[in-house]
Amino acid sequence: MNAPQYADRIHRGSKEVLLNPLTISRNENERVLIEPSVNSIRLSIRIKQSDEIERILCHKFTRFMMQRAENFIVLRRKPVPHSKGYDISFLITNTHSETMLKHKIVDFIIQFMEEVDKELSGMKLNLNWRARTVAESYLAAEELPIPTLPTYAPTPSIDPTLVIRAVLVVPAPDLDVSLWNKGIEERKRV
Repeated sequence: MNAPQYADRIHRGSKEVLLNPLTISRNENERVLIEPSVNSIRLSIRIKQSDEIERILCHKFTRFMMQRAENFIVLRRKPVPHSKGYDISFLITNTHSETMLKHKIVDFIIQFMEEVDKELSGMKLNLNWRARTVAESYLAAEELPIPTLPTYAPTPSIDPTLVIRAVLVVPAPDLDVSLWNKGIEERKRV
């Protein structure tokens, strides 16, 4: 049998076919787990995700790539179990190393990692640009509509710090901000 041997299949094979796994880490958020065995190597990659937007974009992007795993030959459809925190995995078997140039496989994986970082950064920049454009066009409207509350609605509680921001949106040359701030301070003391 020429099935790849790695840690997930330990119950089917024996421990003798597995070599020591190696983790290469830049920091807590970027790392690669290399799990060699007698006839295969599994590379699991954790892609840098510094905020919630990057986590969402990374999840969508890696899911998109893994759905097309057959086009990449060495890309796995599922990464290492999610509890270990890796986003994408490659499986290089002895068949791959015999039929492909080894240095080209290494170049492909390095280029893939670089391109994923660039692609995610570009997607985040594009998303931020689109959000800023929408916000600017909304705020650039001549007059923002003031919503009317139905008569049965409860009286809204008003946060005074939000009121000053709403007042400052409209030009008011006669507004005394220091007087306004003193009023807010007095209200907080009471």
